[in-house]
Amino acid sequence: MSWLIKTDKDNYEVWSDSEYSMMKLKCEYYGAKPHWVEIRQLDVQMVTNELKYSTSDLWDKNKILALL
Repeated sequence: MSWLIKTDKDNYEVWSDSEYSMMKLKCEYYGAKPHWVEIRQLDVQMVTNELKYSTSDLWDKNKILALL
């Protein structure tokens, strides 16, 4: 899983679970207040669904353009 983190007024970052837990442990170890705010935990399926594509679709478009 990943975490959406707000680091500054306008900056957001995505941290992995290991990075998130490491930063929490560092703050606890040094007794520091975190400079970031956790927004929410991201769902991996949500991110991977957006990245799916079919190479056959790309091939068909290229073949059509070649015929024109």
